[in-house]
Amino acid sequence: WKDVDLRKWVRVGDDFLVAGRFSGETELAGNGQSTARILGSLDGPMKGRIDGGALSHQLIELAGLDVGQALGVFVSGDEPLELTCGLIDLSAKNGTVRSNLFLLDTRDTLFFLQGQVDLNKERLDLRLVQSPKDWSPLSLRAPLLVRGTFDDPDIGVEAAPVTLKLLASVVA
Repeated sequence: WKDVDLRKWVRVGDDFLVAGRFSGETELAGNGQSTARILGSLDGPMKGRIDGGALSHQLIELAGLDVGQALGVFVSGDEPLELTCGLIDLSAKNGTVRSNLFLLDTRDTLFFLQGQVDLNKERLDLRLVQSPKDWSPLSLRAPLLVRGTFDDPDIGVEAAPVTLKLLASVVA
C-alpha cells in the first residue's frame, strides 16, 4: 500500500490521533471460511513507515503519563507534534502478530511498542515504552500495559518504575 491518509483512519470522534501518509508492504496468508478463522491463521510480515506525520500532543502527554503537561495542552489546545520518524515492523505467525519494531518519534517523546496481539484468541499483551525528551515533575514515566481481551482490555501502568519513583521521593 502507498500513501494511506492516517488522519482519516485513526480518529476519536472529530479529533485525530495520528496524521501522515502510511506506506508499506504486507505479505499475509491465512485460511478459513470466516473472517475470524482467516485472522486467527495469519502468517507473514507487515512493514511500513509514516511520512509527513504528526501525533496529537495531548495523546503524547497522556501516554507519557505526564499529568502536568497534559493539563497544559488541554488548556492551551491540542496542537499536533511533528512525527520525525514512524517505523513499523510486525510479523504474524498462526494469528499472533508480534512487534519486531514499532517506533514513533517526536521532538517531545520517543515511543516503542512491544508485545503481541493474538487474533485467534482475541487477546492483547502490549507494552508501550515512552522516553520523554524533557523533564516534568508530575510525570510517572513508566511503561503503559495493555492486556486482556479485545472486549475487555486492561490498561495499566508497569508497577516497578512507579514503585521505585515513590520510594525515591519518600527517601528524599
